[in-house]
This record gives sequence, C-alpha cells and structure tokens, in this order.
Amino acid sequence: MDNLIKTLKVEAIEAAEKEAAIILETARKEAQELLKHAEKEKEQIIDVAQKEAQSALEKGKSALRQAARDVNIALKNEIVQLLQTVLERNIEKNFTPELLKTAITTVIENIGSGIELSFSTDFKEDMANYVQRELQMSEKRITLLKEDGIKKGLSIAKTGKGWSFEVSTATIADLLSTQLNNEWNKLLKSDVKE
Repeated sequence: MDNLIKTLKVEAIEAAEKEAAIILETARKEAQELLKHAEKEKEQIIDVAQKEAQSALEKGKSALRQAARDVNIALKNEIVQLLQTVLERNIEKNFTPELLKTAITTVIENIGSGIELSFSTDFKEDMANYVQRELQMSEKRITLLKEDGIKKGLSIAKTGKGWSFEVSTATIADLLSTQLNNEWNKLLKSDVKE
C-alpha cells in the first residue's frame, strides 16, 4: 500500500509538475507577447509624440519668422513715417515768405504773361503786395487770386494753356518724399541684411 501511495504521489506530483510546466510556459509566452505588444505600442506612441513635437516646433519657427517679418515691416514703416514727418516739419520751417517771393519772381521772369497766381490765405496780403510791386516793374499780365484749398503756398496756372502747379509745403513734401522713400527703403533694406 505504501508503494501504491508512493506511486500515486509520484504520478500526481509528476502530472502536477507537467501541468505547472505547461502553465508556466503558456504564461511565459503570453508575457512575452504582452511585452512585444507593449513595446510596439510604446514605439508608436513615441513616434507620434515625436512627430507632433516636430510639427509644433516647425509651426513655432514659422510663426516666429512671420512675426519677425511683421515687426521688420512695421518698424520700417514707422521709420519712414518718422522721416516723412521730419521732412514735412523742415519744409514747413524753411518755407518762408522770402522763399516764396523768390519763387514768384522766377515764375514771372520765366513764364511771362497770362499767369494766374492763387495764394493760400496765410500769404495773401503779403504776397499780393509783393507781386503788385513786381508787376509795376514789368509789363506782364498776371491775375492774383485767393484760394482756401492751398495750405501755405501758391498755385501757378498758365491761362489758356490748361496747366497748373501747386507750390506748397504739402506738394514739396510729397515730391521729396516720393524720391526719398525709395532711398530710405534701400537704406533700411541694406541695414536689415547686414
């Protein structure tokens, strides 16, 4: 009986050990499969995260480049506007009645008769008296007018010829500004490149 019990124990133990070995082997295989699957998921998650991070970095760089361009353009425009304001103020300061008298004398001498001179209201009295004196010394026919639309200056028109030109602080500033804007832009662009 002892032998029988011993044999049964040995067979039961061997069967249990075989079953435990099979269970362990199955568990080991399942664990390896789970690890492989987890490793693949980890790699996919890392890959997606890296792509998203790279995309965010590129978007940030692009936004930064655009912001730098915008700031550069805004700064350039502000500088040009500042230079325009300085130019206008200097013209306004130097556009004296004496300068205007010189311009009128030159116009009268070079254009001749048939001129219409329109003065801004701030120059009307002084200029009219000056032109009257000049006309007394010449035989040229000139019409004097007062025009509210001209700001600190005069308008010269050739009667019957269909042309006129305004000489004022605004027109001089515009003409100079048009020429200088190209130069200022070249200067600003060259400074930016350096």
